[in-house]
Amino acid sequence: MEKRGLSAYDNKRYLLADGVHTLAFGHRDIPAGAVEIDENVPIFDDEHIDARLAVDREMPPPAQTPPPPPLPDDPVDYVLHATRPQNRPLPPLEGMNEEDFEMLYLQVADALRLGRDAADLRGEILHCIGLAADAEAFFDAVLDI
Repeated sequence: MEKRGLSAYDNKRYLLADGVHTLAFGHRDIPAGAVEIDENVPIFDDEHIDARLAVDREMPPPAQTPPPPPLPDDPVDYVLHATRPQNRPLPPLEGMNEEDFEMLYLQVADALRLGRDAADLRGEILHCIGLAADAEAFFDAVLDI
């Protein structure tokens, strides 16, 4: 029985003249006729290659993921959209920094998780958004959600 294992001998590459660097066989920088072909190694004929290419051409294109839906224009809907765990991180609402926006939508997400209805939260969310310029009032309003 003959067994093979990993070896430092790399016979799948073309050794350049400096004796250190190599190129993968088929690389465009390998001079024509520089590679010796072993008679014992099968080489595919053009018919085989054409048949393989024909099979590849018949394959369906890879599935593309649909683009994400557009973000809501309404600021309250935007906050509610941000609470959904599958959504990508959203930039903060205009006039609000990232930390405040994150605190708002996380508080809303917790309220929804505890069973509050999104329709009931709309007024409170709108009130918080209106207080974004006053940090202390905003903070208190968010905590009251």
